[in-house]
Amino acid sequence: IMGVSPVEDYVHRPLDLESMSLYDWMCLCERSSDSSAHSGRARDEHVDEHDTDDDEREIGTGDLDGDSCCSDDDVQVDPDDLEDASDSLDRFIVEDDDSPSRKKIRRLQFSDGHPMHATHHVRVREDTDRHVPNFVGGLLPRKDKGDREYYCAAMLTLFKPWRTGHDLKQDALTSWDQAFQNHDFSDFHEKIMSNFNLRYECLDARDDYRA
Repeated sequence: IMGVSPVEDYVHRPLDLESMSLYDWMCLCERSSDSSAHSGRARDEHVDEHDTDDDEREIGTGDLDGDSCCSDDDVQVDPDDLEDASDSLDRFIVEDDDSPSRKKIRRLQFSDGHPMHATHHVRVREDTDRHVPNFVGGLLPRKDKGDREYYCAAMLTLFKPWRTGHDLKQDALTSWDQAFQNHDFSDFHEKIMSNFNLRYECLDARDDYRA
């Protein structure tokens, strides 16, 4: 048994994900064993072969013989009746834009420094299948109150790509607030940071109402 921190997964992420932040990593990526990937592909191949055999058994060349499909005793249907029936059914056919389809998952290799590089890989979901992290334990810092340096360090850790602490802040002389101001956050990440503070704003409004 080898204990590996999720932080190590992110630090040793594939080079293709170099520009991915820790927050996006939590939303889109997960570690998976190579054996599960092989078994999944083998299962899909088995199902495909099984389905193909069934199709061949159900529709054979002999079954398409005109004599076996039709006879003089078969009921004759007026083509106009078929057209009317088709038109009447069209009213009940609704296009399902959300019909399930096979999800595309990318599989990438961890960097060589990862302890499980030889046995595990990264599964990357589509952005449409993004998960929402549930932060447990200590509360996220506030942007409008409290320790400003701590807030900036936390937000940079979540939303600025990094592999070591030096990627977050140039040197010891630079403050976390300066590093925060210098980083160009995306509009999406800025919206997420604003949403982090909604909980505190609601609590403040509740306290003001009770007062």
